[in-house]
Amino acid sequence: MKRVYLIILFFIVTLIPLNIKAYDIENYYIDAELKINGDLEVKEYYEMNGNYNGSFNEVYFANPNAYDFDKNISILGYSNIYDGSKINLHEIRGIPKDSDFDFSKIEGTVFEKNDHAEKGDYGYYTVDLEEYGDKYTIYLPSNKNEAFYLNYTIENFAVLHNDIGELWWKRFDRTNNTESIGYLRIKIKFPNNSKEFRVWIHGPLNGTVKKVSNNVLLAEITDFNAYTDISVRSTFDRKVISESIKKSDINALDKILAYEQDKANEANYEREQKNSIIKKEFLTKLSSCKESSNRYCYQNLLTITNTLDNVDPEFKMTYLEELEQIHKEVNTQEENKAYQAVELFGKTLKYENYESAKYAIDILENYELKRELYYELGVYLNGLKKIERVRDTVSMTIVAALGIIGLMIYAKAKYDYECEGIEVKQKYSKEIPKLSPSSISYLMKGKITSASISAEILDMIDNKLITYEKKGNDYYLINYEKRNKLNFKQTALINLIFDRKDKINLNDLQIPEDPITKKAKYNHWITYELRALQEGKNENLINSKYKKRKVNSILIGILLFSIGEIVYINSINYYSITTSLVAGIVILMMIIILMLHDSILVRTIKGKKEYFKVIAFKNFLKDFERLDKKDLPKVDLWRKYLVYATVLGCSKKLLKVMNLKIQELKLEENPIEMVPIKYINRLTNNCMISSHYKNTSNSDFGSWLSDSRRE
Repeated sequence: MKRVYLIILFFIVTLIPLNIKAYDIENYYIDAELKINGDLEVKEYYEMNGNYNGSFNEVYFANPNAYDFDKNISILGYSNIYDGSKINLHEIRGIPKDSDFDFSKIEGTVFEKNDHAEKGDYGYYTVDLEEYGDKYTIYLPSNKNEAFYLNYTIENFAVLHNDIGELWWKRFDRTNNTESIGYLRIKIKFPNNSKEFRVWIHGPLNGTVKKVSNNVLLAEITDFNAYTDISVRSTFDRKVISESIKKSDINALDKILAYEQDKANEANYEREQKNSIIKKEFLTKLSSCKESSNRYCYQNLLTITNTLDNVDPEFKMTYLEELEQIHKEVNTQEENKAYQAVELFGKTLKYENYESAKYAIDILENYELKRELYYELGVYLNGLKKIERVRDTVSMTIVAALGIIGLMIYAKAKYDYECEGIEVKQKYSKEIPKLSPSSISYLMKGKITSASISAEILDMIDNKLITYEKKGNDYYLINYEKRNKLNFKQTALINLIFDRKDKINLNDLQIPEDPITKKAKYNHWITYELRALQEGKNENLINSKYKKRKVNSILIGILLFSIGEIVYINSINYYSITTSLVAGIVILMMIIILMLHDSILVRTIKGKKEYFKVIAFKNFLKDFERLDKKDLPKVDLWRKYLVYATVLGCSKKLLKVMNLKIQELKLEENPIEMVPIKYINRLTNNCMISSHYKNTSNSDFGSWLSDSRRE
């Protein structure tokens, strides 16, 4: 069966498209507030893409590459005076994803610190204290579909100068920024600020920073690459951090402005160099388009000109006339190609030609021409569909014929395997089989079923190896004390049922929760199953090499699968619902045949004889109600009939018929009175479920339950 499931899984996987997202982190929002003592309280929210077990997040309070602070320096760049003293983590959460996340409404699960958390866990985090910051490992797997939330404080962070207050925060640098971010937003609040307020951003040129108000800084950047630096800097009123203990004892504003002016000059120079490259690229592509104009080239020029709108509008205006000429040439070329594509489709009715013509019409800018060509294309398409319907009918007929032929070959092979070397002499037989119920299960299905276990229990009750009593509405099974009269298989079954108890109540069966008891049940079941299977094998009923003779059904299944794949691909290429339906039918037939091939049992000559004897006996039991009084067998045998009817799956009907026959015979005592079969089936199911300690049994656990539920 594993081969069947692998084939099905492979077919399904080949039809699933892959969807790869561009960024490791979709959105990263930071909301911070500067405290009067110079601490910076930070709240962070971010959404990760893809499959992951959690997230590593490093937060620095100090810069290992910062130089020592010097009061006498003329310009004030990054130094260790901007380092904080430590990080105080408040909480980590997993919260619902929201692209418009509001930091004023925090929900979700509060995570716990757990140094023993493992991959796949949820709701935990660990903290590694490093020299310049903290590293958080957050266990939030992607299957939870939640975002990450952190709340922490960087202590003693802002600097109090003689003339102003200052904050310089590098949240990401080349060491702790290991994942790309689609959109990054940093908002910092400076409470009570009223006069002095300047802001700067350092990092990629596409990053922006602005003053939302006189006390709020907002920095934004899109397409933020991994291993890239970004920092924000601000000057503000001294009263904002009046209680800060970090003081520089210098007048810093002029030195800060000098540093930032140098950085601005560098950025402007870099922008000019970039603009020069853009202009050169534009002129190169313009020259290329003049020589060979096409839609792709023209679209590239438009993309560059949109950039030039912000760089040098006058430069763009100089070449507008040439752009318009290229535009006209491109439109003329595309209209001619559309005419030719429609004409080709009309002459050669193929879907690939239809797609080419449709694409050629789609890109046209002339609406009236598009409508005219679409109408002509539709006329040709209707003609193609008529041809296709005829082809579909023929395909369906051929495939259906192949499927029927395959099923006939399969049925013939199966019948030949089972009937070879034996002649069926009778349809009915009153003779009780000499095989035990478990051996009959092995003969009929090649395994030990729950129905055969129920039959074995009933047989032991009939043979007085297990006794029972009824008290009120409760039935009790009583263990047999003289174990020396039991064979190995019966001993194993007694251990499975009673598990060292003397008596069990069939109305009060419980599934054990104790792992030790479950394991003991499992071991009892394995012992019983092995002994029951060995008993069947000792009877020499089934050829142990029968799997080698299943080739026909497997080849038929593979053939139908190949046909189904071909028809399915054909349905995709030709947009045919009918053909898709045919493909589905063929593949379904393949699945059924591959699943049925495991049901073929190649029996020995003895096994075939016993098989037809059992079938004849089953037919007799199923037609028991048709027997006249004079033809009825002795009532002493009826209990034994019920035993074998249980393993053959017809005990429920037989029991009803026997009770009616007893009423007709007007017997004083009911000769088939015994523990109701439904209680025995309940006991069997309890044993099966309780013994399912590991999924390593030779029998199929699902078939146990389905077999028992039939009765």
